[in-house]
Amino acid sequence: MEIAQSAPELVGVVVRDGPMMEQGTDLRVLYIGWGGGTEDTDVETQVSENDLNGSPSQETTTIRCTAWAASGDTDVPSVRAQAYAMVSGLGAAIDRDRRLGGAVMRAMIGGHALTQQQTSRGAQAALTFEVTTSGFTGR
Repeated sequence: MEIAQSAPELVGVVVRDGPMMEQGTDLRVLYIGWGGGTEDTDVETQVSENDLNGSPSQETTTIRCTAWAASGDTDVPSVRAQAYAMVSGLGAAIDRDRRLGGAVMRAMIGGHALTQQQTSRGAQAALTFEVTTSGFTGR
């Protein structure tokens, strides 16, 4: 969350932790830990033993996120570009600190999927993407 909130590329973007509660008036929102749906998993972790003694274990965590943009008009290319710009901005911030302040060994943006639509409130685009992290735990 902190890395997204402090990224200069994301100035003017509302960054939220977790799912959307209701659509407000914000036109650019970056949801960390929400994949855009109610039936989807938002965070998933795989743990594997890394040595013959069974310790420490390696964790790979996938955090699903959504970059949501709206325009108030019918300009779909514009909202699509804004959604991709948010993901690119977060990617640049992660590239500057792949350890996320020491919380993980490595972080990176993985796959993504775009949905876009025209609504009574105008064009909207939602770019769902994954941030994948790797680290070790001494369990």
